[in-house]
Amino acid sequence: MQQAFPISGVILAGGKNSRVHGKSKAFFSIGSESIFERIYSVMNAFFEDLIVVTRTPESFFKWNLTIVPDIYAPHCSLNGIYSGLLCAQHPQAFVVACDTPFLSHDLIAYMCSSYNVRNDVYLPRTSKGDEPLCAIYSRRCLNRFKSHLQAGKYKITRCFKGLNTGIIDEFTVRSKDPHHLSFFNVNTPEDLDYANTLIGKNGDV
Repeated sequence: MQQAFPISGVILAGGKNSRVHGKSKAFFSIGSESIFERIYSVMNAFFEDLIVVTRTPESFFKWNLTIVPDIYAPHCSLNGIYSGLLCAQHPQAFVVACDTPFLSHDLIAYMCSSYNVRNDVYLPRTSKGDEPLCAIYSRRCLNRFKSHLQAGKYKITRCFKGLNTGIIDEFTVRSKDPHHLSFFNVNTPEDLDYANTLIGKNGDV
């Protein structure tokens, strides 16, 4: 454990279980490790309360974390965020997706150490837009997220209106994660091949 922050960690693994080469995305191999192993290693270094939100709990029994199901039926990230946040032991949770193999230690450390408790949401913003799946959420968001889920409104950023949202500007993001690899996700065989070209012989980017 590098430094434990009073923030929970949430890994979203409850999507539609998209598959490539017959495996769920979380278990694609990047170098000698699966994507989930890489994410778990990074998140476990920062968060003592670590949660995975999943519809296949048996896939995660070997890891030291809390396994929770999606509260609502829709396969969407908002549902996962809500479910993880609802079960979090701390007032805030750092949320990531299960298909992002290159999470930056430096970016996570910066976000957790610079987080202001007045923020309901704290996330990076780059030229490509907001990054709601690499963000800190307060439990104060729960009622807003619940109402959107019940209304069938699943776009995460649409929930932010009226919330106190803190933004990490692109210059700061780039100083912690120069190539924005924390936001690179693996969805296709081509993405998987590209991810493997990014790592060196020791499995590091």
